[in-house]
Amino acid sequence: MSKTLQWLLFLILVSCTTPSHEREKMNADPEESAMPVAASAVSSTTPMLCTSEMESSYGEETATFYIVIADTGSSYQQLHSKMFAMNGVFKIPIDTMGRSYDAAKDLIALPEDDEDEVFAGDYYPRRFPSQTLSLEYLSLYQQKATEKTMALVAGIYESRNTADSALTVLEQFDKKAFMVETDMYIGCIH
Repeated sequence: MSKTLQWLLFLILVSCTTPSHEREKMNADPEESAMPVAASAVSSTTPMLCTSEMESSYGEETATFYIVIADTGSSYQQLHSKMFAMNGVFKIPIDTMGRSYDAAKDLIALPEDDEDEVFAGDYYPRRFPSQTLSLEYLSLYQQKATEKTMALVAGIYESRNTADSALTVLEQFDKKAFMVETDMYIGCIH
């Protein structure tokens, strides 16, 4: 069976367990971003802020999530290219959350004029379950990582089994893929 077909079947299976508010977010109309985004990509312009709905659904300020990581490195451009290659092969949506790479700051950041005044011009982390590609800082998910190591995240999952399934498919594309179990802070960050 082809890799694309395997991934498509996996996404269909997993989408049955994705909460409706996450499916709506993943199917949102693409917005413009600093980098061109493929038709199947999602590029949110506003980071997901915590809401009472999120807090009540988890009941705690931390939650155990399983992060599937396709690759890591210090070159934004290399990881960015690989992210679009994966998007082309697997049709996994890309969610930049409105962020792009600021070379002057050497930082994945929201625009300086972002409506979120607290995080405008700064990194805003991906912290909630989603089946999308994005570039993040590995130290958010893995304590032993260096501060500036970037990660090509291929999904954040609530279930180890779902993450394992995603990883199995992803490893056919790249043997460097791995999964990290992390206790993620999901409370409000401003």
